[in-house]
Amino acid sequence: MSERINSVIMPMFITILVFAIAYVVVWEWMICRIYVEPWEILYINSKIGSENPNAETDRVVDEGIKGIQKKIYGEGRYFINPIVNDCTVQHINRFSARIEPLQVGIVESRSGANPLQGEFLVSSDIKKPQKGVIQEPLTPGIWRLNPHAYEIKVSNAIKIEPGYVGCVVSQAGNPPSENRLARPGERGVMQQILNPGIYYVNPKAYSVLKVDIGYRQTSFEGINFRSKDGFQIEVDITVVWGILPDKVPYIIERFGNVDDVMDKIVRPQVESLCRIEGSKYGAVELIEGTSREKFQDEFTEKLVDICESKDIKALLGLVRNIKIPQEIRAPIQKSKIANEEMNTKKELQKTQISINQLEKLKQEVFKGIQEVQAITAKEEATILADGERQVAAIRAEQQIEVAKLEKELAGIEADITRLLGDAQAQAKELKRRAEADKLVQEINAIGGPEEYTLYNFTLNLNENLKIFIRYTGEGTFWTDLPAGAKTMESMAALKILKGKKDKQQPQIEEESEEK
Repeated sequence: MSERINSVIMPMFITILVFAIAYVVVWEWMICRIYVEPWEILYINSKIGSENPNAETDRVVDEGIKGIQKKIYGEGRYFINPIVNDCTVQHINRFSARIEPLQVGIVESRSGANPLQGEFLVSSDIKKPQKGVIQEPLTPGIWRLNPHAYEIKVSNAIKIEPGYVGCVVSQAGNPPSENRLARPGERGVMQQILNPGIYYVNPKAYSVLKVDIGYRQTSFEGINFRSKDGFQIEVDITVVWGILPDKVPYIIERFGNVDDVMDKIVRPQVESLCRIEGSKYGAVELIEGTSREKFQDEFTEKLVDICESKDIKALLGLVRNIKIPQEIRAPIQKSKIANEEMNTKKELQKTQISINQLEKLKQEVFKGIQEVQAITAKEEATILADGERQVAAIRAEQQIEVAKLEKELAGIEADITRLLGDAQAQAKELKRRAEADKLVQEINAIGGPEEYTLYNFTLNLNENLKIFIRYTGEGTFWTDLPAGAKTMESMAALKILKGKKDKQQPQIEEESEEK
């Protein structure tokens, strides 16, 4: 039975194994395998699935619907059934692009619902795709989008250099209310400006106008007007003006670009103020320095006020040149020249007077110097003589004082010598008395002259002296010697003590009798 089962299973197993190997090797690796090289993309056109419900608008569909699929594939190896799918490998081109640094990608959607009338910007929401330019741009990098659904166009990023700001103008949305800048989602000049830097802005959604900020110098030549007395005057004026960063959107909204500001505001106001303010002065007054400066100050003040009301900053209006008619200028010039010549002569006379006074002063100074030198020499001689006389007197007084001090010193030294002699004599006498008193006290302490003599005798004996005592019978000195008297010194001491005792006994008896 088992052999029968094996005979059935083994052929089946071999058949399945062969089929599997054939499927993997032949079908998968030889027929279904697709390799996508770098810088290539793969998109699929499905032959099976449900029909596209929005065939007129949707050029790409989700998985399970017949048609070109939304999903695309980058480089790599894929196994796709060629019977139910048409596969297309395409090199990266304008549909799928590489965005370089300082570039931006603008994406236009070709698939999805049509946008509202008048709108061309759409959202990038893949769940509700719309046809039109996608508002969000692509930043630098590699992007792969389905070429049947999207088209990519590359543009330069916005770069704002130092000294400039960017004025942003929105291209889509409803217009703002009157006398107001555009807000996010509205069309028109926006209040927010771009400071120096790099910005990845969709040029289809926003246009950026670079505006030079700060102050600039503009010269206006040949401005004509009539003076108060009816003469034709021509002036050249230089104006220093500028635009502040926070005022740029308002100026662009009202007047246009910087050139428009120059043509519409600055130049007309300069010409108008020159005519109005210049007509207040006569031709001669405009030549004189004081009235000319007053004209310049009044012109600058009025120009600053007008520009300020229009969000423009004006600093200075400088009158560089004023051309007066020759029939007025010639007499004035001659008069000025005559006055200058007269003033020059007066100044020369004053100069000569000053030179004469200077020479006189030099002579007086020289004379004064000589007088001062003579007085100084005399004073020096007098001071030197007085000094020498005072020095001699001081030296004599010093010698007298030295003699007095030497005399006093000699007396002091004599007294010191006498006192020292007396002190030495008294010291010697006291020393002798002390030694005598000491000897007397020592003699009295020992018991008398005899005892003192014996005591000194014993002190001078040789330490190595030996005394041998032999017994010779009763009644002798040696037999009566006490046992403690081992040496001559001890024996002498005992003898002395005995003598003292014998002397003291009569005294005691005498005292008792007196009592």
